Amino acid sequence: MTASKFIEELKSQVPSDDILAEKKISEFTIERTVEPLKNLNTQFGKALTDNVIIDLLNKYDLSKVEIGMVVFSKTVTEDDSYFYIGTVEVDLLVINKKSGIIQVLEYDQPNHTLWDCANNSVAFLQALLVCNGYFWECLLDDVVYNDDLKRAATVERCAHIAGGDAYYDFYAMLAGL
Repeated sequence: MTASKFIEELKSQVPSDDILAEKKISEFTIERTVEPLKNLNTQFGKALTDNVIIDLLNKYDLSKVEIGMVVFSKTVTEDDSYFYIGTVEVDLLVINKKSGIIQVLEYDQPNHTLWDCANNSVAFLQALLVCNGYFWECLLDDVVYNDDLKRAATVERCAHIAGGDAYYDFYAMLAGL
């Protein structure tokens, strides 16, 4: 997985204008979910690091793209322990510098880990793509939205892609399970 491959796959999941119109998706929803993806352009053309998420955020402004409650930062910041790459609601989405694990730290207690999300950056992006595809399906089809078995299967698949059962709780939270 590369930054450009992630963007390509993210864009490919967006339903056509005809489908959005047929399903009567509101202009507000289109402005929030579709337009930010259509407007993603490369900021810089060169990889600056071997970490795909840091490379992604150095190349693209994903700050207006929402994948469930996950929003990436416009820029990466860091301290001795973490690269700060975004938020999950108000909490901090980080890459642990020591382990490479993607984590969510509590906003007002950043020494407290709320969730481990994936064992590495590639696994996290791949799991997010599965989540994003599922969220589009839910938006377009009430049957899928109300199908708890499909939701559970999606959570299981995401946890598996992310590295195993240690990551299940994050995807369960993200999918509303």
